[in-house]
Parts: sequence; C-alpha cells; structure tokens
Amino acid sequence: MKQDFKKINRLSGSERFRSILNNGKIISATSAKIYFADNGINTPRLGIIIPAKAGNAVTRNKTKRQIREFFRKNKDRYTGLDIIVRINSAKNGWFSEVKDIMEKRFGER
Repeated sequence: MKQDFKKINRLSGSERFRSILNNGKIISATSAKIYFADNGINTPRLGIIIPAKAGNAVTRNKTKRQIREFFRKNKDRYTGLDIIVRINSAKNGWFSEVKDIMEKRFGER
C-alpha cells in the first residue's frame, strides 16, 4: 500500500473544522485532544491544530510532521473519518500519548 499524504487526505476549510470541533466525538489526553466524525466518503482526512504556546516554530513543524507520518502509515484504520488532532503541549511524551490513544481507539476498525 502506498503511504503518501495527498491533498484528498487533508482536512481543509474552516466550516468543516468548526463542524467537527462542535459536533464530533472527542478523545481527551493531557497533551492533546482528538476530534473525529464520519465524513461520508471512503477516504480518511486529517487536520492538525497547534497553537503558538505549544512551542516555537521548529517544535510546531516537527510535531506536524510526526502526526502526518503516523497518519500516513496507519490511514487504512481511519477510512471514512475526519480527524482533527489539537495539540495542547508538545513537551516530552506527547507523541507516545497521542499514538497510544489513536491505536487503542481506531485499532479495531
């Protein structure tokens, strides 16, 4: 299976983000919140929100790359879902926490 991150896998548009944030299901963790909702298509889409208080630009960009890479490798688990990952803090251990939550919640799909 090809593991790329094409435009079709990117969640875009403020209306769709707002809809998922307001009406989607939420998984909360110490360093992040994960919002998800069915998208009505057979393609998973990912959106990432990282506020400036989570770290400097280098940290935020590295965080986005790590999330995208994890999504790329596991996107067959998320078929038909729109997922938004909102990072509260990019301190040590955040990635393993988010990864564990995503695997536990979506691993059985």
